[in-house]
Amino acid sequence: MNNAGVLRDKSFAKMTLDDFRRVIDVHLMGSVTCTKAVWDVMREQRHGRVVMTTSSSGLYGNFGQRITALQKWRS
Repeated sequence: MNNAGVLRDKSFAKMTLDDFRRVIDVHLMGSVTCTKAVWDVMREQRHGRVVMTTSSSGLYGNFGQRITALQKWRS
């Protein structure tokens, strides 16, 4: 089960590129890294499940969580 997240609650104008990178690294690459770690074993077993969870920010949005909402929408 993949469930990773980090908040950077700031308006778009106040977010730095490092803030954006951190959110993408945790939300997207965290899930990729965890899935990659078990992928070969699941293929070898010919069985396995990957479950991705998310937050409601991708559907409803919250102040200062634009990049979180965007990343959840893409996931």
